[in-house]
Amino acid sequence: MSLLKRWGMSAAVVFLLAAAALAVFVPWLTRLRWALVIVAGVLIIATAAANWREGASFLGRRGTRYGASAALLVVLALGIVVMANAVSLRYSARWDLTENKRHSLASQTVKVLQGLKTPVEVIAFFRSDQPGKRVAEDLLKQYASASKGKLTYRMEDPDRSPGLAKRLGVESYGTLVLQSGEKSEKVLDAEEERLTNALVKVTRSGKRIVYVLKGHGEREIGNTERPGLSRAKDELEKVNYEVKDLVLARDPKVPADASVLIIAGPRTDLFPQELEAIDAYLSRGGKVFFMADPFQAEGLAKYLTKYGITLGNDVVIELSPIGRLFGVGPEVPVINQYEQHPITK
Repeated sequence: MSLLKRWGMSAAVVFLLAAAALAVFVPWLTRLRWALVIVAGVLIIATAAANWREGASFLGRRGTRYGASAALLVVLALGIVVMANAVSLRYSARWDLTENKRHSLASQTVKVLQGLKTPVEVIAFFRSDQPGKRVAEDLLKQYASASKGKLTYRMEDPDRSPGLAKRLGVESYGTLVLQSGEKSEKVLDAEEERLTNALVKVTRSGKRIVYVLKGHGEREIGNTERPGLSRAKDELEKVNYEVKDLVLARDPKVPADASVLIIAGPRTDLFPQELEAIDAYLSRGGKVFFMADPFQAEGLAKYLTKYGITLGNDVVIELSPIGRLFGVGPEVPVINQYEQHPITK
């Protein structure tokens, strides 16, 4: 009993300070924090009960009242500081004041994060002194904040956790592993584009199929030359799309699993049965991406008028002589900055 009378209140203060520290630095340890608060409360009540005679006499003094008021103000100030820190950690906000928003996530990334249906964990493998660790952690903080709790992350040192690194197939420093359910993807650099592409892969169920029309001199997905679409195919596959050729002249029906049909600059007109197949696909709610070069495929231009689309035989001319510095003529527009517009998102 003498120990409780002498040290009970001091122990309660220590427990309360420990609970406050947990709230600030490790807020996810909720149960431990409340356990410390409960223990502190029990100690305060027990100590007050054990010292009630001495307490009544002590509280009657004028100096005690002034001291109690000062102590109360200190406790209130400490409580305000702790609450402010806890709120700032839980509901953090940041502002990007740079002109081109280079420290903000792209709108597409934010859309993906806000649309997450399943939890995602990111494990970033960096040495404690590795350059780039802080940049990667800052990027992951932005992802976690935008995901509203769906995405979590942790930093691991592969030298200190070699078993975990080996199990996840990590072979180099700076690797990020994304996990969602049974799916897993590795990213070798902490770049937003690569991280978002991997995020789409581990969260999207199944693959979306893109069909590219073939048979009329269109640009081909297998062509690696300048007029080809091989680069576009590679970029689509990075975000879990499957790209296939489609010959409607052979079988005039757009497959039911098509997410979109691309018609990339046909040099000759489509056959009537092909246009009918496209009409049927559009009537089912399908999506078609038409691309046409000037002075080619007049039949396609006539076909699109039924949907309120007019294709003019127009060419954009670059009036500035800056293109000559790059060895191109005036028919090649030189664009160094895209303005804000839905078509350039």
